[in-house]
Amino acid sequence: MDMARFKFSHATPTTNAETVTTLRKICQEKQRRVAIIMDLQGPEIRTSFLVDYSTKKRTPKIELKAGEKVKLYGTDDLSEDTFVGYRTADGGVRLGVDLPDVAVVVKKGTCLHLMDGAIALEVVNVVPGKHIDCTVRNGGTLGERKVLHFAGLSVHSVSSSMQDLADVQNFAVQYGVDYVAASQVNGRSDIESLRNFLDDCGGESIRIIAKIETVAGLRHFDEILEVADGIMLARGALGLSIPSEKVALAQAKVTTMCKLAGKPLIVARHMLETMVSNPRPTRAEMTDVANAVLDSADCLMLCSETSSGAFPVDSFKTMSQICRNAEGAMNYQVIHSFIRDFSAKPFNTLEAAAVSLAAGATEANHVGLAIVVSNNGQAAAVVSKYRPAVPLVVVSTRASTLSQCCLTFGQLGFPATESDLADLGGAEALVARVRAWAADQGLYKPEQRVLVMHGTVTLDAEHTALIQMVSGNRSPHASNL
Repeated sequence: MDMARFKFSHATPTTNAETVTTLRKICQEKQRRVAIIMDLQGPEIRTSFLVDYSTKKRTPKIELKAGEKVKLYGTDDLSEDTFVGYRTADGGVRLGVDLPDVAVVVKKGTCLHLMDGAIALEVVNVVPGKHIDCTVRNGGTLGERKVLHFAGLSVHSVSSSMQDLADVQNFAVQYGVDYVAASQVNGRSDIESLRNFLDDCGGESIRIIAKIETVAGLRHFDEILEVADGIMLARGALGLSIPSEKVALAQAKVTTMCKLAGKPLIVARHMLETMVSNPRPTRAEMTDVANAVLDSADCLMLCSETSSGAFPVDSFKTMSQICRNAEGAMNYQVIHSFIRDFSAKPFNTLEAAAVSLAAGATEANHVGLAIVVSNNGQAAAVVSKYRPAVPLVVVSTRASTLSQCCLTFGQLGFPATESDLADLGGAEALVARVRAWAADQGLYKPEQRVLVMHGTVTLDAEHTALIQMVSGNRSPHASNL
């Protein structure tokens, strides 16, 4: 496990705070590093919490059957005490949705989708200012706080957007999360606005992941990719915005563009969905996971499988096994050549150094490890872009950089002090420590060579980059780039 996602449309801030504290305590005990993603609700419309009508206690789900009648109510009050859904005494179903004017914006005949399209409701009557009456067309199990999609309508919750900003200020900054995932990103301005807000409230080190789940997000993907720190392809929501048969094509396009831009990509939703209720996935799901790895996705995300499924640990172990096997079958030389040949040119100093190091790690004999001294993570990100065929250890003094390594392909963080980086020309002691740690972790064999890249001050286009090849029995060989 490399990352933990906290979905703010489900749990309360108090619950999330307790879970973050527990997670960090466990990581400290296990000496493991796990990055934290704060997933904002965004401008989406969600259903209410659920209760049992007779006991008035929370219940995790409610069954909707085809042909049943459902009343949807809008409300401004999002508290758990009043914003609820339940099966009434006469057998009907009442659901709250966090859209106060739902009975104004929704028209008779509109089709509503829940649970990523598994449940479909048709609006049969609208009572202005009160509620809408629906008939269940496709039944299923409805959980709490699920996204409600309005077919053919562009409907957003303003209150949710305001709540996002409050959550960012009160949680993301206060608890020092590593990434904030922005929902339903439709263009550059969505990311830039969030970036400015984070910077203004002390979250300069927090990186932003743009969730691509709308037609507009795909249409403006080029400009979104320029300003976002990473991309999450939310396939479930996207499949309700575009024809389902085009989701695979969208995934291929997004994956390729992220590879060439050197931006990390998270592929999310329906990876092992069968394991929500079964101990084994389908062969098609296993193939889907493997293909995402072979296509060079940086991160694969489990959702319902671990958040509400019956086999969370088995789901994780299964995905881990599939990923390990797929990575072992990757042709790193082909991937490296593709990215190098199709990346924009001419290369700046950093890009040229990254290409050289990745090529050396992929093509040279007996190279088992790459080390990049990269305080802000920029240099390490560029090296990862070219997919070196060996583990990449990122040396940094910044805790945020070390945690953020967890998202990007092949990266492992190693903490250093300012004195370690004071004289990078004489970094043999630091390199020796990294090598000893890597060997202890089983990342490489001590007799293998190690490639080291660092700069005179910081690795960017304005400074010299130095690549060294280090072996256990020879002096370092260095070349300036």
